[in-house]
Amino acid sequence: MSELGIFLYGLVVSGMVAGALGLIAWGIVNDKRDRQLPSQRREVFGERAAEHMLRDGDGEAPPETLGQP
Repeated sequence: MSELGIFLYGLVVSGMVAGALGLIAWGIVNDKRDRQLPSQRREVFGERAAEHMLRDGDGEAPPETLGQP
């Protein structure tokens, strides 16, 4: 009976790990998509940040704007 318990425990843990990795991958894909669509940039990051991202083109804010509200 203990071999069956170990097997079932392994299945549950494997499923949880696979689910967690799937959620992490989904978040990375959605974040990348949000950074690429200008209309969603405004919703996610705000108007000022979206303008800076569009000006720079690389998704990073210019150094002179870091630390400003």
